[in-house]
Amino acid sequence: MYQALKMVNTFLALFGLVFISSCSENNWESGEESASKNIRFNEVMSNNLNYSTDDTFFEYADWIELSNTSENQIDISGYTLSDKRDNKGWKIPLGTIISQGGYQIFWADGKNNRNHTDFRIKNKGENLFLFNSEGVIIDSIYLVNQIANVSYGIGENGTAGYFQIPSPNKRNNNAVPKVEVSAPIFKAGPQLVKPGHNFSMSPPKEGLIIRYTVDCSEPSLSSPIYEVPIQIKKTTIVRAKCFDENGFPSPTVTQSFIVQRKTSLPIMSLVTDPINLWDDYVGIYVEGKNGVAGQIGPVANWNRDWERPANVEFFDGPETAQINIGAGIKILGLYISAWPQKPFGIYFRKSYGKPEANYQFFEDRAFNKYSHLVIRVADWNDTGMRDGMMTSLVSETMDIDYQAYRPVATYLNGEFWGIYNLREKQNENYLMLNHGVDPKELDLIEYKIGELNVIEGTGDDYTAMLEFCRNNSLADVNNYKVIADQIDLDNYLDYYIAELFFANSDWPGNNLKCWKSQKEGSKWRWILYDLDNGFDFYHRGFIQFNSLNHALTASGDPHHNPEHSTLLFRSLMGNSDFAQLFIQRMAVHLNNSFTPKRISNIVDSIAGNVRPLIDEHVERWKDSPKLPGGYVNFKSVDQWEYNVNYLKKFANERNPYMWKMVMGTFQITETINISLERVVGGYCSLAGVEVKKNYSGKHFKNVPFIVKAISIDGYEFVGWKGDARKEANIQIVPSQNISLTPIFRKTS
Repeated sequence: MYQALKMVNTFLALFGLVFISSCSENNWESGEESASKNIRFNEVMSNNLNYSTDDTFFEYADWIELSNTSENQIDISGYTLSDKRDNKGWKIPLGTIISQGGYQIFWADGKNNRNHTDFRIKNKGENLFLFNSEGVIIDSIYLVNQIANVSYGIGENGTAGYFQIPSPNKRNNNAVPKVEVSAPIFKAGPQLVKPGHNFSMSPPKEGLIIRYTVDCSEPSLSSPIYEVPIQIKKTTIVRAKCFDENGFPSPTVTQSFIVQRKTSLPIMSLVTDPINLWDDYVGIYVEGKNGVAGQIGPVANWNRDWERPANVEFFDGPETAQINIGAGIKILGLYISAWPQKPFGIYFRKSYGKPEANYQFFEDRAFNKYSHLVIRVADWNDTGMRDGMMTSLVSETMDIDYQAYRPVATYLNGEFWGIYNLREKQNENYLMLNHGVDPKELDLIEYKIGELNVIEGTGDDYTAMLEFCRNNSLADVNNYKVIADQIDLDNYLDYYIAELFFANSDWPGNNLKCWKSQKEGSKWRWILYDLDNGFDFYHRGFIQFNSLNHALTASGDPHHNPEHSTLLFRSLMGNSDFAQLFIQRMAVHLNNSFTPKRISNIVDSIAGNVRPLIDEHVERWKDSPKLPGGYVNFKSVDQWEYNVNYLKKFANERNPYMWKMVMGTFQITETINISLERVVGGYCSLAGVEVKKNYSGKHFKNVPFIVKAISIDGYEFVGWKGDARKEANIQIVPSQNISLTPIFRKTS
């Protein structure tokens, strides 16, 4: 079938050339009156799930076909196609001529390029209008609910309806005005099964035939007819459709039957037609013959920004999937897209069935509505858990926007594809869910490969802030206040402390992202993501990487830390109040968030979850070739264990090095000890970090810090044990060891 579709695409491309060249012919029919009579909507496909790709971007775009019913060619340059009843829609490009009795295809994909419109079509029903160059409607068509891979238009009998076999650039057959075919019903039962399991399905009503596949392809009229229960002998993907007497299909139903494995990890099953993965011209996972250049590796299909239809199932304990939903998938990443175990973006859209997946994928997130998800393995060749482990370190103790993380056993078209990291996608939807930000009133920017890019809204406020820093010294308290009022200081400090501890060399000129609401008084916040190079990924001695020097340099390299990417941090460090707050807040996190013991416990916890599947993961990827750059994935469980232990080695040696690095940078020669006692009635914050348990840790001598007593409901602060002051908020310049206890009393 797909070869036929490729022939259709080739024909469309050639037709475009013939069509343009036909302007040299002399059989013109002049005037708008002729066009009004003879240019018509002929056929539309507004649910092109995987029927055919366009000839420019190679995507499954919806398309609109106009026909010329006259015996002369007609120039429709400057005409307007619109999904609204006005003539302010998309202008048909100059030189667009339809030959006598001919057709013209326009791709409704929003790309506004040649014969690609600037709007898309809704597949749930919508009007389309065609205006002549004078703004007069010359034709319209109403699209009722559209069926995947089925076109709609005006039949040979003159009535509007569906075509079971689309006919681009050809005369239409008779249309069927009404089609309603419901999907097969799978009998309820387990999907995590043992070999020999039988399952059955049934049509929703008499007269429908079920056809199915077990090779992940879309069922068609040539697929086997379901007649008897199917026995599962190994992990199997069953896809099924009902067909009516005219051959019209229902939506596809997909279910994964996975032979049980030795894991407690959740399971994700991604299923798509194999063409979408492995075809040389439209497959997203292969080097192929239709690629573009990426950051590393060969010219390849996987570097294309292609989205393909898929089905997603998520198993979270029980033997049946908690989520079974249509989605789009695409390969992500500028660098790791070239690695054998490639990352996927998962996109839930109305065009695939539902705009959101309603499930609480992450225990540390209260919400259960996701329009996007990501599965990736940043350090695939080392531990497979490095990036997720680092975000786990900050999730409970630091004021940072981070991607929730969960390891998942992943299947791609029924084949075990290894352990992936399930992550939130940090976009406008992430900020809406986590912060209640209106996506239409949002500025979201990033540094990527040394360049500042705008993702949402504008970057005007951010660039203005940088320009102020360039022209004004923040050592001046008034200038410092101008900048401090524009950023969330707690978030900014924690974000930088984390990146510096992680020794992330691929930052801040790359992988830096920040955002703010456009509402008055909103402040910039920073998002932690893509920590692939942290914790000495390459095992090259980055445990003693001077990340402070890296983040403060004015002469960094263009990719990782160009001058403009370090400007804000350098300028803020020029203010003594900020520098002191940074130094003592760093100490709090070295004593709390980044202790070797805490890191070791988190590493052991994550490793314990994934360890039962590591041998199978190794078996899946052990024969992979060297990565671009010469990196080799771990080839044994023992090698993986060594790499996991290296994470703990990093923690053991990085913490003491950070003390040394800070003291050297700021010329501090001694440390003292600070103790805070947690008592009934409240707790303290130290350098802005809330400490809700007994605290004792090393701090930098003679560097001022703020201690604040915070009372809980039903109590009030009355003073300190260890300090005579009565204020809840006190500054201390520690010249010796200090022990403080806040005193609270019940309120009447």
